[in-house]
Amino acid sequence: MKILLLGAARHQVPAIEAALREGWEVFTADNVPANPGHRLATRSFDVSAADPDAVTRLAEELGVDGVLGCASEVCARTAAQVAARLGLPGSPPEAVETLSFKDAFRKCTQSAGLQTLAWRCWGRDEAEMAEAWAGRISAGVVVKPVDSSGGRGVTVQPDHFRDAFERAMAASRVGRVVVEERVVPVGGQFGGDGWMEQGRLKFLHCFDNATLPPPDNGAAIQETFPCGHDAGSLEVMRTHLEALMKACGYTRGPFNFDGCFLKDGRPFVFEIGPRNGGNFIPHQIQQQTGVDLTTAAVRSAVDLEFELAVPVPGRGEGGEPRFHATWVVHARQTGILREVKLAQELAPYVQELIPYVSPGAPVRPFAMSGDALGMLLLQFPNRAEMHGVMARMPALCQIHLEPTPSHEP
Repeated sequence: MKILLLGAARHQVPAIEAALREGWEVFTADNVPANPGHRLATRSFDVSAADPDAVTRLAEELGVDGVLGCASEVCARTAAQVAARLGLPGSPPEAVETLSFKDAFRKCTQSAGLQTLAWRCWGRDEAEMAEAWAGRISAGVVVKPVDSSGGRGVTVQPDHFRDAFERAMAASRVGRVVVEERVVPVGGQFGGDGWMEQGRLKFLHCFDNATLPPPDNGAAIQETFPCGHDAGSLEVMRTHLEALMKACGYTRGPFNFDGCFLKDGRPFVFEIGPRNGGNFIPHQIQQQTGVDLTTAAVRSAVDLEFELAVPVPGRGEGGEPRFHATWVVHARQTGILREVKLAQELAPYVQELIPYVSPGAPVRPFAMSGDALGMLLLQFPNRAEMHGVMARMPALCQIHLEPTPSHEP
């Protein structure tokens, strides 16, 4: 088998490793030569994963059996288009497009009567009109690029609307910005990864998450598994998600979502990504449930008849619940990384510290997933201990920086 994987960044490495474990020829397409996935692949190519025509030509030349984009909406869109063009297995490209663009998702779900929200989409020269419209939304607004993920370009309840608008516009490939009413979660925001098969939601595992607070962009800094909502509430969300997926036409493949419950108890979904989640979420879900969503995505990319095997979720071999967490290692200021220092208290819980940045490298204040310095994967004996430790993570995972050298003469 031959598979072409779009993207070779650190969060896309697990898919590359999964394909290699299958014994296949693994090719990567990514226009960042330094990305680590290139070094693992059978062959790597300096081709942008955002260019469907170039990726189609490459896939044809290589004679691949499948193409897959992981942990990125851009890669997922291109993979779906290329697979459809070449008659390869894949998710429906129109549905992937709908889920990838925030305006299309809002239109689809509202026209289906599934979710209502005050929102508008604006072009590059419409900042003044957008600001006037936002001023009429009493709940406050969120300003975001129509086509980005990982918190890139997002501002929650901006103090300076024009700055937020320009920031979102700069992060949009297509030059459009969504301004939408701010939704206030009741019981906290949470998310999950799932799997659609033959038009039905076959698997879903949810987790609680914590994000940067307003006025920052709401980018995730931690996930705790499993979700603390009760089974009945999660079943309500599951039913809602399946309805959203059907409305958008997404019938096959992995997905990641962020959602909450409103004060009247209704479920609300902020976004759905037509791909596996980042931040090593599939890895932690596999430890929780035994379901390997990364390998499933890889296999389904070459096998139209692939079916996901789902064991009983949330239980270990001895029948005991498992508790896992991820922490995005990040800095809150600019500097040169000296070290990431973990408190000795964390030692019993740490599974792995996965560095993205080496000592001596410049770092930015964390504002989106691309600013992460690494990922910390943890395991706990019970939920109370997990939440107690995670509440103190900024002190337990310390980032030591050197000042950025001055370039003054």
